[in-house]
Amino acid sequence: MEDMRKNFLYYVAAFCGMVTLGSCAQEVINEDMSASDSRMTVMTRGEGDPVSSPVRLYVFDSNDGCVTMETLDAGSSSFTKNLPAGTYDVYALAGDESRYALPSKDEATKTTPIALKSGEQFGDLMIGHSSVTLSDGNTNETTLNLSRKVILLRSVIIKDVPAGTTDVSVKISPIQESILLNGTYQGDEGAFSVALTKQSDGTTWKMATEDVFLLPSVGKPTITVTIGSTPFSY
Repeated sequence: MEDMRKNFLYYVAAFCGMVTLGSCAQEVINEDMSASDSRMTVMTRGEGDPVSSPVRLYVFDSNDGCVTMETLDAGSSSFTKNLPAGTYDVYALAGDESRYALPSKDEATKTTPIALKSGEQFGDLMIGHSSVTLSDGNTNETTLNLSRKVILLRSVIIKDVPAGTTDVSVKISPIQESILLNGTYQGDEGAFSVALTKQSDGTTWKMATEDVFLLPSVGKPTITVTIGSTPFSY
């Protein structure tokens, strides 16, 4: 058992750097702007690590109602909206939209869960927030800081497994169960389980799919390796 413990190899790389989205000094002219309106301009530019695309923007008013939603594709760099004077919360989500069932403008709240589509797993996901106060007739150029909200499990490898073993699996728990539109996590009893595949040498088993994104662990996680019907926890 001690040899198995020593030879249990896994590697988890956490993407936890902060990516800054800069704002360019560029004014977008809108001839339909009324005297009581203000102009909110969001300019996005990745600095350091690249920002995942597309970027989905949600803007909430002081009553927590979603007043506008916009998607910036990879080729887009700005979003401009004329709004009445007031204070707004702008949330940005960056990631592969094909994986997520993101809420529409009418459905969105700050605490709407970011649900996965059927059969999908998490991909790279970044979320940012900025509070913006608009005054009558002025233009506000907004800067958002997006932080990565997932970790990356690159590989799981177990060596020196007895040759007669028919199945090996690994479980990591507890991890966060879900994430909300405002970037907070919900639930602390989640788990990730994966069956490993035997390699050609007959004693090495590894995760068939590399680069799996997960929500972060809750505290110090437990890694349980099950060989046949016998579990080993680390």
